[in-house]
Amino acid sequence: MCCVKVDRFSDAKFVICGKERGKGDVRKVVIKEGGEYIKNGCHVIIVADLVQSGNTLIKCAETIQNKFVGRGKCKISAFVTHGIFPGNTWEKFVKEDGSPKTHISKFYVTDSIPVSGRYNIGVGKKVFEVLSIAPIVEYFISETDCNNEYKSLFDS
Repeated sequence: MCCVKVDRFSDAKFVICGKERGKGDVRKVVIKEGGEYIKNGCHVIIVADLVQSGNTLIKCAETIQNKFVGRGKCKISAFVTHGIFPGNTWEKFVKEDGSPKTHISKFYVTDSIPVSGRYNIGVGKKVFEVLSIAPIVEYFISETDCNNEYKSLFDS
């Protein structure tokens, strides 16, 4: 297994949110740990492995922002590796003019799932930013000593 230390985030504070099930189909997102780190004016980045409908991310952002009712706001972004978004559910995050529709002002998603033609709303306003995974894959294949037994699969 490879591990890469990212110095830029060495001082990052972690907040753990989770879903709790109530009676029937009622679910709510709660802050389980680290709520004390959410302060007025902070920048919170919600990190998830995948998103489908987006409802959990929206509820998470609402839960975080609700800590500041009457006391200011914090900036909320999201980073998701796999943006599945069936039935164009990504549209929940963007108004027709391209501005944010939720508390999430910037949404980073990788191109691990094809994104051709998606997220094209508004002129000059970009809620979504697609990040290529190609450099990471290339680095892993060409520069690391990790999993050398598989490296030969990618050599030409």
